[in-house]
Amino acid sequence: MIITYQQAEIPYIFDADGERLWTYAHMNLIIPWFFIHYEKEVDDQIIGCQIMLFKVGQIEQLTLDPTVLVKSIYLVSPGYVNQTNEWSMDIIKSLSIGTDENGTLEQSIARYELANCKFYYYPEISSQTSYKKIADIYNHLK
Repeated sequence: MIITYQQAEIPYIFDADGERLWTYAHMNLIIPWFFIHYEKEVDDQIIGCQIMLFKVGQIEQLTLDPTVLVKSIYLVSPGYVNQTNEWSMDIIKSLSIGTDENGTLEQSIARYELANCKFYYYPEISSQTSYKKIADIYNHLK
C-alpha cells in the first residue's frame, strides 16, 4: 500500500529492530486509511505514539492490546468516501463493522461515525441499503 524509495531514506544510527526512517512515502491506492494517536506502556513508562493503519482489523488489534490506550483515531478519506472532491481528515467518534440488512454483499462494511456527526461507509452502500451492525470496533467514549 505504501511505497518507499531509497533516495527518501534517512540514515538512522539507532537502528532498533530493523526500523528505518523515510522523508516521504508514496501511497499507491486511493482508499481510506487511519492516523492513530495512542499511548503505550513500555518498561513502566507511558510513551506517546502515532501510527498509520489501513485495515479495520489492525485497529481492533491495537484496541485489544492491554498496554495501549488509543487517544484518537482520524479517518483520512478520499472524496468518493466523504462525498467531496477532496481528501479529508476527520476524528472518528465510533467505528463498527457490519453488513447490509439483506445480506447481499459478500464483504463486511465499515461504518465510521465522525465527531462532526457525519457517517461514512466503506465500501460505500446506497442510501436504499440498510446497515446491520455486527460488532463495535472503537468508541471514543469508552
